[in-house]
Amino acid sequence: MNFQVSERISTLEKEKREISERLKRETEGTEKLKKINTELSVSKSAAESALSDLHEKLAALAEDRNLLERETAELQSQLQLEKNQVIQI
Repeated sequence: MNFQVSERISTLEKEKREISERLKRETEGTEKLKKINTELSVSKSAAESALSDLHEKLAALAEDRNLLERETAELQSQLQLEKNQVIQI
């Protein structure tokens, strides 16, 4: 009976060590995942900020393009008027 108790204690101690080691590995894995998650969150925020900046630049470029298209149309109209005046002379 004493032998059985000793065996049981030994088995339980072995299980405890294995569980402790598994807990340690899982805790380390969790910490690594938390670090990765934090890094990804920072990267995501930076990407979102960059995207916002690009949207603003795109809007500004579209506005500039529209202005240039209007100016081009006006210049073409003036040029056509001048050509017509030259032809009439």
